[in-house]
Amino acid sequence: MVPENNSKLLDAVNYSLVSFMQGFVRGKQKEVSIFDKWFGPNGAVPLNADVRAQVKENLQFILDLREEVPDSGS
Repeated sequence: MVPENNSKLLDAVNYSLVSFMQGFVRGKQKEVSIFDKWFGPNGAVPLNADVRAQVKENLQFILDLREEVPDSGS
């Protein structure tokens, strides 16, 4: 949740989320590690391979509707 009329915060949150989704979908280690911490085999809410693939597919669908965030090189 973002306070009303705070477009700078909303932009920052959206940028961060899209950047994370791009990294995860592209298999970048940092983002995959964060995802796995929560949803990997030993995560707080482990997902089986089929559900993980569906999450990845859904994130790609969301990314297809958004402007790409430039790669920061990390």
